[in-house]
Amino acid sequence: MGRIVRMLTAPLLACAFLACATTGETRLAEIDAMASSAYTQGDMEQAERHYRQLVAAPGAGFEAWFRLGNILARANRVDEAVKMYEKTLELRADFAPAWRNLAVLRLRQGLAALLESQARLDTGDPLYADNQAIIEALRRAPAFGAAGDNL
Repeated sequence: MGRIVRMLTAPLLACAFLACATTGETRLAEIDAMASSAYTQGDMEQAERHYRQLVAAPGAGFEAWFRLGNILARANRVDEAVKMYEKTLELRADFAPAWRNLAVLRLRQGLAALLESQARLDTGDPLYADNQAIIEALRRAPAFGAAGDNL
């Protein structure tokens, strides 16, 4: 009798495990759908919440990390967004949109640092003119105009 119970227990446990795995995958698919819908509708608060759930799950795809980066970038949470784009690129190094958005954020960080530097320089300092030229060039870049809103 004990042998029969053992023989039946293993398949039953395997079925239970597979059901849980399938239920977990189904739940992640539901969260992904809700995240995508909220993102598309512009509800960034809900989208962020759902994408954070997705990236917390093992094996989260690069798309979830990328979208979370976009949400954070739009909220001007630059340091967090940079981390999300870096994770995106860890998962898929050939994903050009993540490289582009990462570059735009780093350019914006550079501009902010130059503006801080400029505020602390005397107008007669030779660095002042150099900073000003770089600042003007950055401000003319598409990343700081309408194209920069595509994050």
